[in-house]
Amino acid sequence: PESYLLDYLSDRELLLILDGFDHVLSDGSQRLLKRLLEGAPDLRLLVTSRRRLSLAAEHIIELHGLAYPTTADIEDAAEYAAVKLFYHQARRLRPDFTATPAEMAAIVEICQLVQGMPLGLALAASWVRMFDCATIRDRINENIDLLDTGQPDEYGRDRSLRATFDYTWASLSPDERRALRRMAVFRGPFDIAAAEHVATAGPVLLQNLVDRSLLRSDGHNLWSLHSLFRQYCAEKLAQHEPDRQSALRRHTEYYVRLVQDAAVTLRQARRQGECADPERQQLRQEIDNVRATWERLYTSPELTSAERTIQFVNDYGLFLFRESWYHEATLLYTQALAQIETEPVVEGRWRGELARAYLGLGQSEKANELFVEALARLGQPAPRQGKQLQLQLLRQLLQQIRYHFIPGSGPSSPEAAQLASEAIQVYDRLSRTYYYAGQPQAFSYCALRSLNLAEQANIQAARARGYANLCLGLGFLRNHYRAERYLEQAHDIAATLDDAPSRAYVHLVTGVYDSMVGAWRRSDASLQVAMNIYRQLGDMQQWGEGFSVYCTNLYAQGRFQEAAEQRLILMKTAREVGNPLHEAWGLSGRAAALLVLDRVDEAIVLLQRSADKLLSIDSPQNALSAQALLGQAYLRKEQWRKALELADAVMSTKDRTAPTFATNVAVFESVCIIYLRLLDLPPELISTLDLNPTRLLDKTDHISAALVDFAKVAKMGHPRALIYRAGYLWRRGKERRALKVWRQAIASAAKLNMPYDQARAQYELGRHLSEQDPERERTLNDARQGFKDVGATYDLRLGTANKQLLQNEAIPLKQTQFSRSKYKS
Repeated sequence: PESYLLDYLSDRELLLILDGFDHVLSDGSQRLLKRLLEGAPDLRLLVTSRRRLSLAAEHIIELHGLAYPTTADIEDAAEYAAVKLFYHQARRLRPDFTATPAEMAAIVEICQLVQGMPLGLALAASWVRMFDCATIRDRINENIDLLDTGQPDEYGRDRSLRATFDYTWASLSPDERRALRRMAVFRGPFDIAAAEHVATAGPVLLQNLVDRSLLRSDGHNLWSLHSLFRQYCAEKLAQHEPDRQSALRRHTEYYVRLVQDAAVTLRQARRQGECADPERQQLRQEIDNVRATWERLYTSPELTSAERTIQFVNDYGLFLFRESWYHEATLLYTQALAQIETEPVVEGRWRGELARAYLGLGQSEKANELFVEALARLGQPAPRQGKQLQLQLLRQLLQQIRYHFIPGSGPSSPEAAQLASEAIQVYDRLSRTYYYAGQPQAFSYCALRSLNLAEQANIQAARARGYANLCLGLGFLRNHYRAERYLEQAHDIAATLDDAPSRAYVHLVTGVYDSMVGAWRRSDASLQVAMNIYRQLGDMQQWGEGFSVYCTNLYAQGRFQEAAEQRLILMKTAREVGNPLHEAWGLSGRAAALLVLDRVDEAIVLLQRSADKLLSIDSPQNALSAQALLGQAYLRKEQWRKALELADAVMSTKDRTAPTFATNVAVFESVCIIYLRLLDLPPELISTLDLNPTRLLDKTDHISAALVDFAKVAKMGHPRALIYRAGYLWRRGKERRALKVWRQAIASAAKLNMPYDQARAQYELGRHLSEQDPERERTLNDARQGFKDVGATYDLRLGTANKQLLQNEAIPLKQTQFSRSKYKS
């Protein structure tokens, strides 16, 4: 027969397909293929096999599963081949099958479980007559036996995955079986060092398993088992208890050491201003194994010593913060605090780190509670309320004055030094929660307490950070003269430090202060230094905070197109590193710039996404800004009722949850704009909407006064505060005083180099001057030119409106045709 076959093929040009050749692969079958190729020069063989043929003429094309979604996002899931195959098989067996969003989410997870394997998808879909897709997913997770049709005539020898795996397992050598059993403890990819330590599998054995298609190589020195085959190997491992215990212990030892070694490099690199990319990349690649190690440590603490477990938490937490993986950090420290008994200093550190993770998620109120708990574990006082806080602040201030004359002598012991260092970190981070909440006295107390501990312990890096924090605290207390003094001291010390994170922190905080007072050039310079260091460190959390302030500076200076573009960069970067808070900042900030550029529809979409994202991570303080801006957007679409509802909702939420310090201006400004614009509506429309002008005016009084008060701290908000306060005064009937305040707004904006705010103040002044006043037309022309210079399309469109409209808008409230007695406040 062989000679007949060779004779038949010898002079033919054709493609011969041999499917499932691994079932007949042997020395004899290999020789046959070789003779066929030698005796038939125009013959081409297409051979499918789970094992390599080991022929010189062999060209290997590895076949993986069908394409499937790798995330939980189901938006485009139906376009993937794996999902299509599952759906086709399900409809074949159950014609009425439809994929609801919940079913589609389960289908995506099934595709991920079987990794796109066509047989696995077909077998899973065969159960849709009995179970919903979520149940199929859960049962596959529990046992691969579900992937069995029970109909051998339909799939032949491949009627179940277990039959396929059993056939393969029987063909393995004892060493290969032992190695695969032990590899079942791995989760996701692993490198050769891990394979050798855990499974005693060297390069030759690994290559043999790759050749048998039992192990996958990514081409970058990483290997992995198919998730379902790993489940099968785990069953085999469970039948050899000593082997299982040994593999688990060796797996734990290896990854505890891996994380520990990486953390040493991460700490050294961070101090020197470097990123440590190789170590971070390795941990990212093997993160599933690191997670499995932690799960094992807190559920089976006997696997290693308590000291090593505590060190693992510290090291693993360091990595999570470097990656901005805050959700995972909250889980780590919550579990550690619940399961591991530690000394108060360690517990205090962990509570502080847990608070830091919540702060990274934008949950500053939750973070504040945990920071206070951390201080209690460290034996340190937290800020109090009212007069007690003022007394605390006075004591710390006197102590700071004392240190100017009598320097600290240093810590009394290593334990005292560690305690001081931990407390300083907590106070520094706690101060940020008070910054976001706009509580100047509590912020200043934390800044002073941290600085005094640093002075006492003589820690230069902490002193530099403390001076920077106190600069910001004094700015809160409106003592800008002394704030400048501390700013200079912070920079002087920072220049001498070899501690890159502390240098970056000083530049970040002083950059925030300079932005607050409108020192744009100095702020931008400091922020650039900080962002460069943080980017080099790979600390995208701190980079994002600095970059967000930089974008705010662009907006304040009227550089709206640039601000919109830079906010887009913040959005994309935050999405890449998985920081939903910064992504929401990017969405809201870009939308604010687009509103000025008259791209209202785009802004509405972005603001809705931002508000939803912030509420999903439980950050109502930050969500206030998005909601207020969204109200302003609806106002420009003349959707009056929607705008009013959002403004009232923001005011209601504000009474329970104060907006963050950084979003105060956006919140107050948007609400003022909405209320003032509604007051200018024609009387018949006011009646139709059932508005109460007196109540609207009272609300405007409250919010504009709050904005004026806030602007005494943050000078950059001063021009806008005066603009809206003057709008309130005009509608209250105090025209002369209103005109004076608008002129003050023009002067303030010019002094701060804020051309957009200057043009807005000119527009408001001009349109409210009488038509006979020669200053009117000149002021309006200046406003129009100012809007044109900064590209403020929306305001330019309003500024070029006809004179009759301007005249109508200039009518004070006391001249309206409504009788106030009709309404009750």
